[in-house]
Amino acid sequence: MKKTIRHFHVLTATVLTAALSFAFVSCDHDTGIHLTQFLYPTSSDNPYYYGYMPVYADQPIDSIFFATTEQWHLRLEYFGDKSSSDWLKVDDELMAPTFKMLDNSIYYMGGPVFFVPNTTGSKRYVRITVDAGKYVCSGGFIQLPYLSISRPHRFVLTTTTLTSLESRDSLSTLYAQSGTELDSICFNVHADWKLNAKQGTWLQPQVTEGHAGQQVVRLTFQPNPFTTGRTDTLFLSTMGVGSTTGKAIVDTITVTQYGMK
Repeated sequence: MKKTIRHFHVLTATVLTAALSFAFVSCDHDTGIHLTQFLYPTSSDNPYYYGYMPVYADQPIDSIFFATTEQWHLRLEYFGDKSSSDWLKVDDELMAPTFKMLDNSIYYMGGPVFFVPNTTGSKRYVRITVDAGKYVCSGGFIQLPYLSISRPHRFVLTTTTLTSLESRDSLSTLYAQSGTELDSICFNVHADWKLNAKQGTWLQPQVTEGHAGQQVVRLTFQPNPFTTGRTDTLFLSTMGVGSTTGKAIVDTITVTQYGMK
């Protein structure tokens, strides 16, 4: 089978709006012996992001899977500024058939895709299209601008305009009582990381740096003797695996401690 990868840069908001106007559904064109179907990612994997599969800013790898009876090639379409394109890499040699059926007429294709760390501060999208003659199917990824923080829970602002989709739209806030002396945050990163408090007067992380993996960091508080609340900001930063920009990915956690009642 001949396999080629073609890259297209889509730079205007008009084109992006049009691209988002239809769902990334798994297309099944079966007319007897002809079939082309995108298996992963599909719209059912994460409908909140218009059918794009979300990946975090420092996530290095995921995969794609599709089935076809036809000769095929891949098209990659990027949405956003040209400076942030070409951030998804597909190794064409790894896109070998992983399973065959019906006398080898249907090929189940799968392989890894690799992400350049997102240091732009904005979401960015890529649509992956399988062109197989007159049978065409698509899937896509959205690379988020922030890291995988599981505690505190990330509150995502629900917005529908193009401007808000392209901007940072989430908040991670940890709330503590006035007498709290110990709490923790949890996150998962794919590279070495650093953590520091903006003020650092009444709030201190017990560990300020570490290596890739799932992390639980305890926070030490001084009790709040005042009736008014107070707020500090934690900055979590990592370069991300395979960073080529020299920029760190920085995420923030807001910590609010209530005042005495």
